[in-house]
Amino acid sequence: MLQVAFGQSKYYSDNLVQNVKRGIRQKLRRGEWLTKAPFGYVNNPRTRQIEPHEVNAKIVQRAFEEYVKGTHGLVSLSQFLADLGVTSSKGKPLAKCAVKHMLSNRAYLGFVRHNGEWFDGTFEPIISPDIV
Repeated sequence: MLQVAFGQSKYYSDNLVQNVKRGIRQKLRRGEWLTKAPFGYVNNPRTRQIEPHEVNAKIVQRAFEEYVKGTHGLVSLSQFLADLGVTSSKGKPLAKCAVKHMLSNRAYLGFVRHNGEWFDGTFEPIISPDIV
């Protein structure tokens, strides 16, 4: 009797995994964001999509422009962002790796990443491909 119960719970668990993976694939096909929005975006619970934040999106654009111009390196860009109010959770300027991650994040171009693959997103990109 116990083996039947274990078999049913195993079937339920396997079926649940398949349903979750199917839902993720459908969201990716529709170009929807899967997790918490990156800096510069905000999650919209009504549409279940991400949208550019009014202020932070402009900060991200400015950071990309300053880096592309060559006026700032990673360390000075971190200080530049700190002067604009973008700091770590402890109130310190962002680390070089955090700034590098922000500058290499393709989500700002309108792409969604899942399991190392990039998919076209349906949300509004913050930066244009011309800047990069």
